[in-house]
Parts: sequence; structure tokens; C-alpha cells
Amino acid sequence: FVALEVKAEGFTVTECSTASYSAAELKAGGYSAQECKAAEVSAREAGFSAAEAKYEGFTVAECVEAGYSPSDLKDGGYSAQECKAAEVSAREAGFSAAEVMAEGFTAQECKEVDFSAVELKIGGYSAQDCKEVDLSAKEAGFSSDECRAGGFTADECKALGYSPAEIKSGGYSAQD
Repeated sequence: FVALEVKAEGFTVTECSTASYSAAELKAGGYSAQECKAAEVSAREAGFSAAEAKYEGFTVAECVEAGYSPSDLKDGGYSAQECKAAEVSAREAGFSAAEVMAEGFTAQECKEVDFSAVELKIGGYSAQDCKEVDLSAKEAGFSSDECRAGGFTADECKALGYSPAEIKSGGYSAQD
């Protein structure tokens, strides 16, 4: 008998699993990801995508337990915040700095998961944001003018490695 036939006869996932039906056969037989989970059969091994698991109400933590990768979670529609809440790195899941910024991540949270200064700039964070988390605004690619607009002093620009000409072109005067 195929799993579809035994399901029609009222057999549970647990009974089918005990009878040596594979996880994939259970999915093909019409059993849901939640039914598989309840019977301690991996939804991932059954062939359910992370999107299908999410649709059936799986949390990120449940997906991680089932063996889904961080990138599977993003591809399945889970947010960076949902990943963060389950201690899954948004960066490992494949979120960009712009995506996590849109979800309210601070520059510090980005730094903690190893986004670079350049990625922060590309993602929309400011020179001041980089400064506040000890990432180099110069390495990020901010001009001395952008640094000045962000509240940097001429001395701070010099310490970051801006040349005297760059500092001057940024609008700083000799008195700064």
C-alpha cells in the first residue's frame, strides 16, 4: 500500500512511520508538515520547504530543529527579526544590511553579526552610525564631507586616515 491509501484508511503518521514508510512517502501520501512534526518525523526530510513549514505555523526555532539552514529560512519567508529571535544570524540567512535596517536592526546589531562598514553604508547606515559602533567611516567609503555632516571633527577625520586635502574638501577650515 502507498501512504496515500493508508492515510485514506485512517492510519496516522506515527503508524506509517512505524511501518517503515519514509518521510518523503508520508508527504507524498498527503500528511502535513505538522502531522509529521507531531510524530517526530522531520518535515525537512519529508521534503517540505521552509515556506511550507512557515505556512503550517512552524517557528524559526522549529525549522532549525528540523534541519533547515539559515538560508532556507530566509527563502521560506521568515524575517530577519524572526531569525534573530531564534538566535539565527540574519547575515548567515542571507539578509543584506539594507534588509535588516528596514526591519529595525541597529548598526550595533549589524556589527555583532559581522556586517562590514562598507555593507553598513550600502545598507543605508550613516557615517555617524559607523562611528558609534567603532567601524571606520573612511573604510565604509564615506567622504569627509559626509563625515562632517555626521558630526565628525577634523581631528576625527584625520585619525580615520583622511588626508589634509580630503579634510579641506569636506568643508573643514584651518580652525577646525
